[in-house]
Amino acid sequence: MSSDAPGELLLSDALALVACGQPGADELAQPHAIRYLERIPQTNALVLQTYRPDDQYVAISYTWPGSWTRLYSSDNPSMTLRNGVPTKSTHISVFMVKVFDDILASSAGERKPYLWVDFSCIDQDNELEKARQVAIMDRIYAQALYTAVVLEDVELSTEEHQLLLSPPIRDTSEERSRRLDVTRRLLRARWFKRAWCSQELILSADTFVYLHCTEQPAKPMRFPIGTLFNWTTIARTYDASIPELAQPRGSVNHTRLMSIAFNPSAWAYGIVREMGCYNEYDKIALVQNLVKTPLPKRLTHLPNTKGLNDATAKRNVARMLNVLAVQSGDFSLLQSGHTDASAQAQDEDNFGWISAPTAGDLIADAWHAKNFDVHRDPEAVITAAGLRLTGLITSVTSEELWTICRNEEHLTISVNDDARVVRPDWLQSNPDGTTFAVKYFDTGRDQFTREPALSRLRDVLYAIDEFDADHVWPTFMPADNWWITRGPEDGVRSSSRDTLRDRIKQEYDRPGTMHRTTANGIAFLHSGDLTSFRVLTLADGSRIVAQGNVKSLIGREIFQPHVMRLKTFGSIHIACNMMVLCDLQIGESGNVRSCIGHLRSFTMIAEESSRVVTITIR
Repeated sequence: MSSDAPGELLLSDALALVACGQPGADELAQPHAIRYLERIPQTNALVLQTYRPDDQYVAISYTWPGSWTRLYSSDNPSMTLRNGVPTKSTHISVFMVKVFDDILASSAGERKPYLWVDFSCIDQDNELEKARQVAIMDRIYAQALYTAVVLEDVELSTEEHQLLLSPPIRDTSEERSRRLDVTRRLLRARWFKRAWCSQELILSADTFVYLHCTEQPAKPMRFPIGTLFNWTTIARTYDASIPELAQPRGSVNHTRLMSIAFNPSAWAYGIVREMGCYNEYDKIALVQNLVKTPLPKRLTHLPNTKGLNDATAKRNVARMLNVLAVQSGDFSLLQSGHTDASAQAQDEDNFGWISAPTAGDLIADAWHAKNFDVHRDPEAVITAAGLRLTGLITSVTSEELWTICRNEEHLTISVNDDARVVRPDWLQSNPDGTTFAVKYFDTGRDQFTREPALSRLRDVLYAIDEFDADHVWPTFMPADNWWITRGPEDGVRSSSRDTLRDRIKQEYDRPGTMHRTTANGIAFLHSGDLTSFRVLTLADGSRIVAQGNVKSLIGREIFQPHVMRLKTFGSIHIACNMMVLCDLQIGESGNVRSCIGHLRSFTMIAEESSRVVTITIR
C-alpha cells in the first residue's frame, strides 16, 4: 500500500521507512495468486479467470495510454465483453485485440494460452492487491510462455521488416544507413523509455515484439526481441548514441526458485533510474524485482508521488535503495558513485556516502561479493549515525589533471596548465582480413576509426605519447590472456628500451578482445566530447590514475573499504572505487568522517603502505 510522498529523508527516516515498509505475514502474496484473461474471438469476449497450476498464459507488455500519440487502431478503444458485461477499454486497444488473436492463431496444440494484462488482471482500486502483485511481478513474467511487447506508436514497412531480419553481410553504405534508421525509429517508441517496461523485458523468459505494418496497419507485424538485440549491438558499432538495451542476466527458473545469475543493485537501479515512471517510488519495487529480493523482505508500503516526481523524490529513492542494498550485503552501489553527485546529501543528513548508478556501467554491474574483500569486514553495518566500514586509508599529495578533446581532425590535450593542439595519425589498426568486423562489415576504415570506444582510447594513447608519459602508459596497456598486472614491473611489455610510441604501436597494432576490454572499461573517463582523468600521487609516493566528482584532491584522504576492494583485477573488473573523506568538526572521536565524493581508479591503495581503519562515514 502507498502513502503520500515524504519530504527530504534523513538516514534515520530511511531506516524507519524500510523497517515499517515490509509486509506482515498476512500480507504476503501467494506466488500463483494471479488472474488472467481468456479471449473468445467468436463473441469478442475477454473473461477473467483464476490461475490454475497447469494453465499457460502470454504476458502482455505495453505502455499505458496517456498524452502521447498511438497509431492507427491503437488509438481506438476496444469494446469487449468482460464477464458478460460490455466494457470499453482504452488500455486494450483494437490493435491489441488483433495481437491477442495473432497469439492464439500462432499457438500450437489444442489448448490456447490465456493472456495477462496488468491493468485488467489486477484490481486497480485495491491497494493491497496491487502491492502483492508488484511483489510477484518477476514470477508473472518469468513463468509466462513468452511476453508480447506491443509497440503502438511506431510502424515498419514490409521491406524494413525484412531488412531488420536479414543478416548484415557486407552491407552497402546505403543499406547500413537504412538499418540504422530503422533501429533508431524502433528505439524511439515510448515503450523503451518506461521503467516498468524495461523490467518486464528483463524478467521475461522469451519475448516477441508486435507493431503496425505500414501496408496493412490493422495487421500486427511480429519479430523476436533477439533480432533487435543483435542489430542494436551492431548499430552501436557505427553510432554510439544509439542506446544499449538492457538484457536478462543469465536465466531464472522461478518454478524451482533457482537463479544462476547474481543481480546487483547497481545494475538494476541503473536500468530504471532515468526512465519514466508515474510514481518515482515504484522504482524501489522494480529494483527489488530485478535483484530477486525474497518476498518477506520486499517493501510493499511505499510512498506515492502521484505523478509529481521532483528532485526530492529521486534523491529519496536513491537513499532508500542504498540502505536496502547495504542491509542485504550488496555493496555494488558504492562502486558507482564517481560520476553523479546529485544523490549525495549534506553532513547532517548522514547520507554523504550514497551513490546513484549510471546505466550500462560494466564495472559496477559486475559487482559480486566473491570478487571483493567483503569477508574482511563482517561487521559492516548501517545505523542512524552513518555507514560503518573497515578499509585502507591514505592521502593525496599532488595531482595532474589531464583533459583530451577531439575537434574534427585535431586533438586539444591539456595536462594542468600545459595545453597542446596535435594532429596525430600514427596509430592505425592492421587487420588481417579474417576478423568478424572485416568479414561482415568491410567498411574500408580501420578498427579505431570504426569503433567509437577504440577511437576514444586511441585519443588517450595519443595524449600519453605527446607528453611522453611513461608513468601513465602502464594503466592503459591492454592485459594479456592471463591478465598480467599492469605496471613498471611488467618488464618488456611496459618498460622496454623502445620508444614509448613504439611500445604503444606494438600493443595496439591489431585490436582484439583485450583491447576492447580496456576501451570499454575506461568509458567512465568520457563525458560528451571530453575525456578527463587525474594522475594522483599518494602519501607513499605511488601514483594512481583515477576520475571522480571532487574538484580538488590535494590533501584529501581517500578511503577504500574492504567491501569496495577487489581481490584481483580481471577482464571485467579493471577498476574499482574509493571514497573521498574529510574530518568532521563535531567534537566526536576521530573515527567519524564525512564523505564528500567518490573516485574510480585503475589501481588499488597499496596495503603495505597505508593504514587499516574502522570509521563511520556520514
